[in-house]
Order: sequence, then structure tokens, then C-alpha cells
Amino acid sequence: MSTTGTLPKRHNTVLAEVLASLLAGTTLTHGDALSACSTMRLAHHIHSLKKDYDWHIVTGDRVVGCQDGRTQTIAAYSLPHACIAAIDQAKRETYIRSVRHARAELKSNRKADYDRK
Repeated sequence: MSTTGTLPKRHNTVLAEVLASLLAGTTLTHGDALSACSTMRLAHHIHSLKKDYDWHIVTGDRVVGCQDGRTQTIAAYSLPHACIAAIDQAKRETYIRSVRHARAELKSNRKADYDRK
């Protein structure tokens, strides 16, 4: 298995945004993905990154508190540091910046379209 996978060509997608977050060293949960990436389908994007783009994403458990006092174990996804470090730092930072810019532009355009209605 390769240390790194393939970078998605389209930068304005949720898939690219999820990967950019992981490449930045972020551990993502479904709640994080909802607030940061505007998706409730994190598991789908993780599966796609693993299967279609060959990324070695690690799934771990995280215990979180519920509003009613219970605790729940949820999935938390991350990239091993070796995968992140295997990509040239300048290439990685350029990709992350490009994805964040493309996603911000897309979200801004969609908000403007919504506001016009």
C-alpha cells in the first residue's frame, strides 16, 4: 500500500474539503464535518477517499457527552502523520489553500443565489 493517495482534481467538492482538513492534521467527526464542511455524509466521503483515491485514513473511537448526561462513542477519522509528511509540504499547503478558497467561493455564490430569491 502506498503512503499517500491521489488528490481529487476538483477542489470545490465536499470530498476535497474533507481531505484538505485531514491533510491539515485535523481529526474529523460527523459533527465537525457538519459544521466545517456542510455535510452529514462524512462516512461516505471517507469511504470514497479510501476506496477511490487510496488514502489510508484511520478510524478511531471518541467518547462524547450527550445533552442528557449520557456518553456515546462516535467515529473519528484522521490521517497518520506519515501520510501527511509523505507529501511535499509546499504541495500539501497549496492544495489545502486551493480547496479552502474554492469551497469558500462556492458557498459564497450559493448564499448570494439564496439571498436573491
